[in-house]
Amino acid sequence: MNDITLNRLKLERSEWRKDHPYGFVARPLKNLDGSWNYKVWACRIPGSFNTLWGSRLYYLFMIFSDDYPFRPPIVRFFPNIFHPNVCKNCGTVRTPLLNVNWNPSHRIREILLVIRSLLIVPDTSNISNELAYSLYCVRDQNDYQRLVQWQCMRMSSQV
Repeated sequence: MNDITLNRLKLERSEWRKDHPYGFVARPLKNLDGSWNYKVWACRIPGSFNTLWGSRLYYLFMIFSDDYPFRPPIVRFFPNIFHPNVCKNCGTVRTPLLNVNWNPSHRIREILLVIRSLLIVPDTSNISNELAYSLYCVRDQNDYQRLVQWQCMRMSSQV
């Protein structure tokens, strides 16, 4: 990992520890020797209350390349979730913030807040899961809501 990437991620870790959104978690993983692996972060975002995604915690991994902050991280839900902006095969989040609208000034905090807002209002211009998109926008939003609620109940029983 180059010095620019490592210094930026250390700075973001320090900033996060001082001030982060309530209920959110973001921290680098530890290597076997106990040192921090700044290339892979484990994150948790709470669902927004009074929404379809509320009262549930969602786990993600952020994977940073050696080109960060000039290239966005890859963000993946684990376990995967049923959502129009999340790849059904690998859980990767697709959003303009992590693609065409990426800017080196974006921080981990902003990325996680955008992803939380995507849960509530999917970005229909960046589809990763055609079935979720079809149910959400075209066919039957009630079926979409039932599938999301079933998923949330299933995830809650696994914790």
